[in-house]
Order: sequence, then structure tokens, then C-alpha cells
Amino acid sequence: MPFRSTCDFEEGQCGWKDASGGAYYWERYHVGDSPTTQAPDRDGAGNADGHYMMVKGDSSLFYFAAYLITETKGRLGQSCKMTFMYHLSGKDTGALAVQLQDPDDFITLYILWIKRNDQGDEWKRAELFIGEHGAGWAVEFESYPLLGTFVGEATDVCVDEIELFNCHPDDNKLYASELTCDFESGTCGWIQEPNDIDVDHFDWERRSGPTPGIATGPDEDRTRGTRDGFYMVALGQGHMNQRAIMTVYPQPRTSSEGSCLGFWYHMYGATVGTLNVWQQRLGWPGTKLWTRTGTQGNEWHQVFVTVMQDGIQFQIHFEADINNGEASDIAVDDITWDPYPCEPTAVCDFETGFCDWTHDPDNDMDWRRGRDGSRSSDTGPGYDHTLGTPEGWYAYMEASFPRQPGFIAMLVSHVFPADSVQCFSFWYHMYGRTMGSLSVYARDVETGGVRPERWTKSGEQGDMWRYGHFEATSNNDFQIVIEAVKGEDGNGDIAIDDLLPIPGSCGIPGHCTFDDGHMCGWTNERELDDFDWQRDKAGTPTDGTGPARDHTTNSDSGFYMYTESSPPQTIGNKAWLVSEHLDPTMTGCFIYYYHMDGNQMGTLRLYTMEAENPGSRVERWSLTGNQGNQWREVRLPINLNMEFQIIIEGIVGNGERSNMAIDDTEMFYGQCEDYVPPPYPGGSGSNTGAIVFTAVVVTLLVLCGLCAVWYYYRRKQAEPMVPSMPSMNTMTAWFKKSSSSAPSSMENPTYDDPPSVTSKDTAGLYEK
Repeated sequence: MPFRSTCDFEEGQCGWKDASGGAYYWERYHVGDSPTTQAPDRDGAGNADGHYMMVKGDSSLFYFAAYLITETKGRLGQSCKMTFMYHLSGKDTGALAVQLQDPDDFITLYILWIKRNDQGDEWKRAELFIGEHGAGWAVEFESYPLLGTFVGEATDVCVDEIELFNCHPDDNKLYASELTCDFESGTCGWIQEPNDIDVDHFDWERRSGPTPGIATGPDEDRTRGTRDGFYMVALGQGHMNQRAIMTVYPQPRTSSEGSCLGFWYHMYGATVGTLNVWQQRLGWPGTKLWTRTGTQGNEWHQVFVTVMQDGIQFQIHFEADINNGEASDIAVDDITWDPYPCEPTAVCDFETGFCDWTHDPDNDMDWRRGRDGSRSSDTGPGYDHTLGTPEGWYAYMEASFPRQPGFIAMLVSHVFPADSVQCFSFWYHMYGRTMGSLSVYARDVETGGVRPERWTKSGEQGDMWRYGHFEATSNNDFQIVIEAVKGEDGNGDIAIDDLLPIPGSCGIPGHCTFDDGHMCGWTNERELDDFDWQRDKAGTPTDGTGPARDHTTNSDSGFYMYTESSPPQTIGNKAWLVSEHLDPTMTGCFIYYYHMDGNQMGTLRLYTMEAENPGSRVERWSLTGNQGNQWREVRLPINLNMEFQIIIEGIVGNGERSNMAIDDTEMFYGQCEDYVPPPYPGGSGSNTGAIVFTAVVVTLLVLCGLCAVWYYYRRKQAEPMVPSMPSMNTMTAWFKKSSSSAPSSMENPTYDDPPSVTSKDTAGLYEK
């Protein structure tokens, strides 16, 4: 028979002993025999004639706990768990905890579970993991009935229906250490955290195909990339403001340099909450290993996290916090576990540490992690960039005394291979009247030499987060260095956040194809709009609206940004997509492509505003109604003598068939008529350069053909003959010329039925 220890206290205490040494102690009571009014009127099984264990707490002159202990006789297996019923009732109720005691270490206690304060006049169930241990380990209940007070109103702490199960080594689950899992044939070693009203409210589900929500969750798994493949998901429907935790049994105690946890996650939806990954060392508070908040686009993303180990058993938790909307599905797939550290990465949001960035040993001072403002007044950020809240973390250089002017703090990345090119993007905050400087550059590993190319800013840049990027490369192996130099006094804190290297060259400011797993310098407004733009591909969830292909690649594998208009969105709801800070220009041109297909289409607008000043926004362009199933180009002249930002606003129409999309944004510092777009594939009618090129090639081929015919007849008849060549305007042969009066070196053709456009600055506006 499997080892199984149960006790309902009906026939005695089953080996559980009171080991208290103060005024409080555990006693076995029959229902109705307790002298206090807080005692339960039924036992933990719901019987009116049952028994339970209780600690009375009416008054005490000493601050002592009461202990209820049992010793295990043999080894405990990895799958060992414990359940019990508890009752904590009373205004001044203290605490109840479950602990493990090592027989060879009477000082260290491993706290497995704890509850504080009044939990209501009812029995509640608890379930917890015990883990693998040798013989002689003790399990104990520790109770402080009047925690923090000497005298209080009557309080009672009760336990009942204690059960330890799967505790014999022979009962160990074969899959208990099977962390690598693609979920195709089951959940491997991953199990549900026992539901607890304060910790875990519902379960992750193993599913295939799309989730039941609209515009949220994956359509297919990551392993197979099909609707037949399986993944794990925490559904948003019916679980608003709730939490689901998926975990593993306590893992064997090992000491190493760390193991690599890899996984793919999918977080798509207008109201997506947060996915956290925790390491829970047995008997210790959890350590957050990784976190991500908000929609990350309709795609799977891969993450690797190094899990450090110190000899104590541990668990890994995937915690999904559902937001206050149903478009909040969070999924994971293809979890891997390798017994060595992960490859280093320069991606870092500082939410859980410095990632793989290190402090230079030659620093005068080190960077710090901070949140909710810095130690100095009138300098530093009040919130991070990742979450946009005081609870979010960033890295910063503290400029206060005793640090001296000119002191340097350097963060150094891992090593990148020679001749590779990295577009390193980041967000920075430089606010304070005596601001120093911030630089980013590449440093050769072998020689220690610094490349001459660098990104740098000095002086105050305003109380705001700004976007920066730097193209790092070298003929030798190199590292990326972030260097902050202190200014004249303490009002010069410098902060950074959301570091992201992407292989390849950087684009120009404002340029984004949305195909590299991120949104470049574009961000969703957090406060002044109603919902967010989403990054998606291969069509939108609502039929009869939205693009089936992106504009960049003209395929269903390319990405774009779009607004999802299905419920809970309603008519008039707006979403703002805000650009990075752009330099002043008197001869600029903002180019983008839009798609507005749907018989309930709303309005797409574009504003410019002074940097970080939404109240200064000026409408520059607007379009309402169905424009057909095609991508169209807009070229908008920008003439501003101040730093500015662009807002792209999508407004929901009179129904869910009003999904609008944008793609391929670019800020061109020159006249709109001088802009030549890249050779985008496809014949969508949105690519002026491709259309003109095709027309020219066809014209040349026709002319060559006519010349060949002319030459042939001349030779054959041996007399001069010039055939009558029809007059051909290549533009009108293929397109109807735009009626715009603005000059154009490429004629800027449009279709015969161009959409109506409202522009606040129509001179020089091009729209295809």
C-alpha cells in the first residue's frame, strides 16, 4: 500500500503532538465544547458532531507561539503533498503557518505556507508541496493567535482533515522532473497550482486550435504550427482580474552555475495582463525570473532564462494575471530545461535584474536598479518605460553626493562576434538642471579600443522617456557599452530601460515595417485613449474587414498594426499609436500605408504634437469610410521648427467591420516629391516607385519592338520608311494621373477612384 497519512482527529491525534512552551497550546475539541464564541460550529468535514485541533487566543501576557508537530518515519518522495482544512476567525486573529524542520538543523525552518488575519467564519482548504526529504523531517503547524498584540478579542485558530499523500518514494510520479514539454501528448511534469482564494483562482488549460475569445489567444500551437497542435493557455473569458499558476513538483537539490529555462509565449489581445515566471525555493519567498505585460502581437515569442540554484529544492511557476477585459488570453508552449546556463543576451527591461549586463571594473561608480523615482529631487524618472508605472524597474546612475563631477558609470554587454551588425535600441531619461552625458558605443574585446562611431546626448532632455538607437559593429569581437557621465551636482540622474539589440542595420527615425518582433519607436498611448493598436498578420479575427496580407512583404507572414473593432469596443472608441521624438524639419515628409476595408469603417486620423504634449496636437490628415481591400500610400508634408511626435488615431465605426491597419511608416527629411520608396513586392497600387518602374520597363520594351519592326521593313523594301508610331503616354496607358497640383518627378499615379481625403495641410499631400 502507498504511504498515506491522514487524520480527522475523530479517534485521537494520530501522532500529532502539541510542542508549545508558552501560554498558547493546541487542544483537541469536540464541536460545541469550545469555551469561545469564535470556534466553528462544525468540523473541517462539515460534521456537527466531529472533532478538530484548536488554539484558543483570548489573552496572553507573553508573545509565544503554539506548535503542533508530527515526525515522518521514512524518506519522503519528490511528489509528496499535504492538504488540510483551516479556520481562522476573529478580529485580532494572528497567523497560522506550516513549516518543515530538518532533523540536522534545528535553527532553520522552511515555511511552506502561511495565512494571516481573519479569514472569515468558515473552513477553507489548503494544499501544498512537501518535496523530497530523508527520514526524521518534521512537519509542524505554528500559530500566533494574537500576532502583534498582547490582549485582543477572542480568536481561534483551528486545523482538521490533515492528509499527506504520494509521499512514499515508490509513489513518486515518473514525470515529476520532466520539465521539457511540447504538450502534444500531455502536460509532462507541469501541474496546476492548488487553487487558493489568495493565490490561484483558476487553471491553465491544454488546448489546440484557436481560443474561444475574439481577437485574443493563438490560432495554432508553436510546435507544429497547426491547429492540431497543443499548447497551455490561461483564458481571459470569465476570469477577469484573476490569476492562474502552472508549476512543477519541487525539483531535486543541485548546486551548479545555473540551468537554462526556455519557453515560447503568446500574449495577444487588447486587454492582455501579465505573465510572470517565478522560482520558488522551498520554504523561501519567490524570486521573479522574468515578466511581460500587455499585448505582444499575434505571434509566438521565445525566451531563455538562467535559473540559479543554491542546493535548496525549488519550483518554477508560470503565473498568468488576467486583466480587466476578456481579450486577455496568455499561452505558453515548447518549454525546455537544460542543465547549463543560457547563452547571454543584451535584451533587458530591468524588471528582475541587470540580465546579462555587467558593471565595468574601471567604473568610478555603478549603475543601479530603481523604481518610483530616484533618491534625488527634481531629477530622474517617476516611472519606468516598460510598464509606465511607479512599480516598474529601470537602471539609473545616481548623481548625488559623494559622487563627483565627471564620475563615469559603464554597463557592458556580452560579446558580439566580429563583423556582425547590431541595431541596438533603448529608451533613456535625462532630466535635471545639471545633467551630464549618456553615450552608447562599441568596444573591441581584444584591444579594448573604442570605435569612433557613437550615440551621445548631453544636457537636460526633459522629464520624459526618449527612444534611441545605435548601429554597433566592429572588425573584431566587440561589446556594447552604455556610459553615463555625472554632471556638476546631484540634479543629474540618468536612466535607461528596455534595451533591445536586433541583428542588422538601423532604419531612419520613424521607419518601421513591424516585421522584426517589435514596434520600433512606436508605442501605444496608456491613458488618453480607449484601447490599443495590435500587431498582427494574415488577416484580422473579424470577417469582412482588415487586410489579409501586410504591405511590406505582400504576404500572410508579414506584420502590420491594426485596430480591432469587435466587442468590447464600441462606436467612437479611439486608439492612439505614438511615434518616437522626431527632429524639427521645415522640409520633411511622413510616409505611411493604410488599409481601410469594411462596410462599417470608422475614421483614421494623423496628428502632430509638441514632444510629450498631447494638448498641443494638430490634425494633419483624416479619412473616413470604406476605402476597399487594398493598401494605399500617404505622403504628408511636415514643416515644424520644434521637436515633435506623430499620433496615428484609429476610431471605431458603427460596427465591428471597421478594422483599420497601417504599415511601413517612415519620416523622410526632404520634399515629398523627392521620396523614392523601397521596391515593395506585389501590385497593391500602394507603391509608386514599383508602378513607375514597371511602366517604364513596359514602355521601353514596346519601343524596342516597334524599332525592330521598322528596321525589318526598311531592309526588306530597301527604301526609306518610317512607320507611323502611335502617340503613347505611358502613365495614362496604365493609370489615371493624379489631379493633385503639386509637382512630382514621378507623376504620382493613383487609381481611377481615389478616396476622398481631408487634410489640414493639403499643399504637397500625396495619397495613393
